Amino acid sequence: MEKLVAACKGSDKVAQRAALEQLRALVAQELNPPFASVIAAGAVPVLVDLLKTQDEELQFNALWALGNLASDCSESTAAVAQANAVPALIPLISAASEKLCEEAVWALGNIAVDNPSFRDAVLNAGVMAPLLHLLEMPTGNRAVTRNALWTFSILCRGKPAPAAMEQFRPALPLLLQLLNFIDEEVLVDSLWALANLAETGSDWVRAGEAAGA
Repeated sequence: MEKLVAACKGSDKVAQRAALEQLRALVAQELNPPFASVIAAGAVPVLVDLLKTQDEELQFNALWALGNLASDCSESTAAVAQANAVPALIPLISAASEKLCEEAVWALGNIAVDNPSFRDAVLNAGVMAPLLHLLEMPTGNRAVTRNALWTFSILCRGKPAPAAMEQFRPALPLLLQLLNFIDEEVLVDSLWALANLAETGSDWVRAGEAAGA
């Protein structure tokens, strides 16, 4: 595993790509993926650094690996969050490549869903503006819209509620529009997001009613 990680951060581009693809395959395998070994070998900071390159293939494979690591147990999620992955993931929400955008919002959702502290870290890193822009301008790729909405629904749930709840207010008309989206997953996550907002207090119930809910 250490050799793979070394190759991922090495200067040999051919070896780097091959090692990263192998690492991605390892963490994506369904049966007993070696998350602990990957983390112990120091792969997570290397993957985060690869997000900052201008090489789309490297970015995509690093995103895929980080998203899978963040989707595992709390220890794996913490390893990703503590490697400063969140600030590196935020700009990729606005990437021109839809596949980068899709993986970035999924990885951020996997971090945020673990606990309110990580949720707040994602919010404080400035996720809301690019996320709302993504929901305002839905692409033809339904997976992007699904992932963005799922991540949004994660960000407005949990106790205690997020401190800066006002940042969610511009999303209300968007969520109501998405209720007309012909996609079951989008509809379900829109309803969950509205329900999560309503649970934070009567002000949000009234705000939803005023927006036409």
